Amino acid sequence: MNVELLYHLNTFINVLITLAVLFLVVYKKPPAKKTIVFIALIFLVQITSLFVSIPLTLILTLSLLALLFVVLAKPAYPKVIDSGHIITQAKEQERSRIYANLHDDVGAKLLELIYNSESDKTKSLAKEVLSDIRQAVASTLNIQCNTKQLAEEISQEIRTRLHALDIKFNDHFDATDLHKLAANIPSILSRIMREATSNIIKHAHATKVNLFIASTDNCLSLILEDNGVGFNANKKHGKGLKTIQKRAQSINAEVNWKKRDTNGTKFTLIYYYGNE
Repeated sequence: MNVELLYHLNTFINVLITLAVLFLVVYKKPPAKKTIVFIALIFLVQITSLFVSIPLTLILTLSLLALLFVVLAKPAYPKVIDSGHIITQAKEQERSRIYANLHDDVGAKLLELIYNSESDKTKSLAKEVLSDIRQAVASTLNIQCNTKQLAEEISQEIRTRLHALDIKFNDHFDATDLHKLAANIPSILSRIMREATSNIIKHAHATKVNLFIASTDNCLSLILEDNGVGFNANKKHGKGLKTIQKRAQSINAEVNWKKRDTNGTKFTLIYYYGNE
């Protein structure tokens, strides 16, 4: 075949390649990365041919392959957004917000009313309302709260109860991971900590209580310390501790009590994620 003819044919093919690439770019349909790399290599060969003797037939063959790649290549369309998934996430976030508002705001005010009111009738009514709120929230399908929301709820409840009895309270929340908890978990953990606080109020004769909550990538730990009379492991304990152990077992959590080195008791609750 005539060399001049091959040269013009090669030039024509390269023009087609350029037009095809421009067409994809203009219509926002960029070619796949491997196609771009392949075409870049072809152009590199073209440039090199100006300085190095490369057979024109080889250049023509490579150009034809490049054109074939451009024509057959599937455009790198952006990933299709799953609107259903986004809607589901938005619903979960909204449920979590409602959960936080009910328990952190309304729940805290009801607890304050329960522990500060002098009227037994008012206390009873506040308890019923609080119970109804918790049941309504718990019955909401797929509701989730994260460890930070739970920590705030537990801390607020303990603070309110101890404040009414002039017991000093300090809390600390350390989170390397904000884990979402299944619907039934926050309620069980809250009840365990509520019972542990009741034991301090009834038996410890403490003047100061510290709460430490830590959320890591695999577990949630809650530690309640007091400066009271201490915990006697050899002494028979009542229904309260048995209830705590039973509730902890229901979610495969670990609980233990031990006497502090100075004075008072250290109660530890550890819940491992994945059990929900």
